[in-house]
Amino acid sequence: MGKETVEKIMRRDFPRVSPYTPLRELILRFRESGCRALPVVDEDRLVGVISLKDLYKAFFYTEQAFFAKVMRLYREDIEYDIFDTPLTPEMAFLISAEDLMEFNPIRVDPDCEVKEAFRLINVHELSFLPVVEGEKLVGVVTPFDIMLYVLGLKGVL
Repeated sequence: MGKETVEKIMRRDFPRVSPYTPLRELILRFRESGCRALPVVDEDRLVGVISLKDLYKAFFYTEQAFFAKVMRLYREDIEYDIFDTPLTPEMAFLISAEDLMEFNPIRVDPDCEVKEAFRLINVHELSFLPVVEGEKLVGVVTPFDIMLYVLGLKGVL
């Protein structure tokens, strides 16, 4: 791989959400975007990342559900059925991205080499790697972006 930087291959237009985006809207954004994870930005400042896996936390958001999940770790006879969730339509507006997201995600600056971005994505099993200037989100790099870059280098594309 060459010494190309992520600035050349990053996506500048990528779906994003606010920390205040309610659960209901998050679910719809994931469905319409087809993404497995989204950056969480507050006035263009990257504050976190939320994944489909993080949305699953909403099912355990209440004390009762959380207790059942924790007890399941110690006793196999206690089952937690996702269909028994105490999640209500009202909670879908009260729970926000900020409640479920991963804070301080791994990030790189635009000068990061593509090879290093590839390493970070693989080691940390990331759906995408945020690219920031200071704290401002300027783009993202996905495994697919890197694959296209490599295929271009090899003359396949």
